[in-house]
Amino acid sequence: YQSNAWWQTQDSKFRFVNDWEYALWIDKTGHFFGTHLIGHAFSGAYEAANFQPEESAILSSISALAFELFIEIEDGFGPDWGFSPGDAMADVFGAGFYLAQYYYPFLKNFQPRVSYIPTKEFRNGTHKSGIIIDDYEGQKYWMGIRMKEVLPDKLADYWPSFLMVSLGMGVSDLDGSGGGTRSFYAALDFDAEQIPLYGGVWQFIKNTLNYIHFPMPGVRITPNTAFFGIVF
Repeated sequence: YQSNAWWQTQDSKFRFVNDWEYALWIDKTGHFFGTHLIGHAFSGAYEAANFQPEESAILSSISALAFELFIEIEDGFGPDWGFSPGDAMADVFGAGFYLAQYYYPFLKNFQPRVSYIPTKEFRNGTHKSGIIIDDYEGQKYWMGIRMKEVLPDKLADYWPSFLMVSLGMGVSDLDGSGGGTRSFYAALDFDAEQIPLYGGVWQFIKNTLNYIHFPMPGVRITPNTAFFGIVF
């Protein structure tokens, strides 16, 4: 992505682009998710280097945001790109949410997730950019919720600890100018933290798996209701 974004050509002046609606916010959601995931990756490195948990959380969120903003700034000099305030704002929210989950542990019951099935255009090589992160119509972004931790106690007693509910968004028929269809979903999901494997490395692996929405039954809420045996 970085090579295509700026390493090949950097011969234009810095410019801003207003791209709030061109992909119906799926790109902004991806930036939020990506920065949060990068924060998680940095945390593994900092914890392996024996940083304290609070130090790791702070440094991981700062490092993730710095990495993403570096990309945004370099995009600002790209002749085919530009600095997107919307993307940068989503990056800030992603890093901020990652840090907030440390200081407010209840927020850990809300887990950003992704699912992806390559579109036909991407599979046959006719996708406009050919970059996987730009294959928006194949992506869905989710927020997984640990229902056992957020339901009232009387209901939580009956809810399996491994079972989550995820709320998601996907898009289709994008035209690059704000046209297309935005779809919202609700689906069951699996909490990988409940896998009975223990230790620092296994915990990192389980936390990483929790960034993936697991294929499970669900419903498309809008633009028209439909039930699916598997939503991914």
